[in-house]
Order: sequence, then C-alpha cells, then structure tokens
Amino acid sequence: MDTTEKQKLKLRETLLEMREQFEGNNITYSKSQKCYDTLAETYEEMLLNANARTHEITAEIVADLYPSDVRNKVKILDVGAGTGMVGSALHGQRFKHIDALDPNPNMLEKAKLQNRYETYFIESVNPEESSSIKNGTYDAVTMCGTLAESGHIPPEAIKDIVRIVKTGGYMVIVNRLLKEETLNDIEAVMNSLEADKKMIKVNRKVWPGYNEVTGDFGITWVYRVL
Repeated sequence: MDTTEKQKLKLRETLLEMREQFEGNNITYSKSQKCYDTLAETYEEMLLNANARTHEITAEIVADLYPSDVRNKVKILDVGAGTGMVGSALHGQRFKHIDALDPNPNMLEKAKLQNRYETYFIESVNPEESSSIKNGTYDAVTMCGTLAESGHIPPEAIKDIVRIVKTGGYMVIVNRLLKEETLNDIEAVMNSLEADKKMIKVNRKVWPGYNEVTGDFGITWVYRVL
C-alpha cells in the first residue's frame, strides 16, 4: 500500500469519526456547534483533501438556473455557509450578491477573511424561531451539506427557509444521502410544502461521489418557490 492510499484511509477514518461527533444519533445542536468551533481552522482543508466538490456542484446547479448575463443581479443566501466554500464557488460562476447564514461565528470568520459574502447572519434556522430575514428577500437559497441525522438544521426549518425566497425563486439543496428514516422526514416536509402550493419540485437526483474518501452518495433537490 503506497503513501497516498494510507493517507486516504487515515482521512476516511478522521471524517467518519468527525461525522459521529457532529451528526451521530442524539447529538444535540449545541454539541455539534462546539465541534465546529474547534474544527473551523482545518475544516475546509480537510474537505479539499478529500476531493470534495459539493460546493462546486451546488454553484453549478444554481448557474444552470440563471443565464450568465443576469447572474450579477441575482441575490443568493447560502444557508449553513460555514467557511464559505459555496460562496467562493458561486463567485466563480459570476454571481456577485451572496449573503451567508450560519450559527457559528468561528466558521463565518474564515469566510469573512476572504470576503466571500456581502452580509453575514450569525443565526440558526429552526422551527421555533424564524430568521430575522424578511419574506421574499432572496432570488435563491443554497444549502450544501447542512442536513444530518441530528444536531443540524431540522427538516421543519425548511418551511422558514422557503419563506425568505421570492416567488419564482429557487431552493437548491445538495447533501449526503442520509438514512432512510431521516430522508423520509425531510421529504415529508417538502411534500407538505408542495401540497400547500408553496413550492414545486424541479429536480431530485441521487448520485455517486458525494465524498470520494468515504464513498457516500449524494442527493440534490431543486425547488421553485410559488
């Protein structure tokens, strides 16, 4: 086994241990945030070492929704922005007006150092407390790797996320394919929003290669807000 393979195995072990700390069953929201506090400095480097492209995939999906000549006018909120990898990728697709929402100030500080967003909202998204952002503020919302088994954005919070998107705007979610029970909970909320004519599904896709090291599948949802 050469050095590269050994490094890959070690990184896989680290990522799976991190997932258990951040997302394992019954992990509380506050505990997951403490994990992000300690990981902020190395988080992005670790994902890039794993050849993660989810931030680029997210930006590519949004770019497909808007012709290049209008992208500089589109206003986007990146929910669960973290260190700003999606923001950077969106800039690479010629989007200019991108804001960040994340509850972890340490993670957002890394994004601020590289000027990846215009406005930074240090807020959580949860069913009990609506975001301070007004209804219909954004043309599009992105969520990349923000949904988990526990300790992260709960499925019911999607209702508040849809609220801040303009009529005709989009919600783009790129995530690791979660356990069936968790996935069912998420899609039950999405289906209820469709039934209430709050949004309509544009695309749902399951695909391999979400993370090259861990071998996870990914899932993409694209919705247009009504």
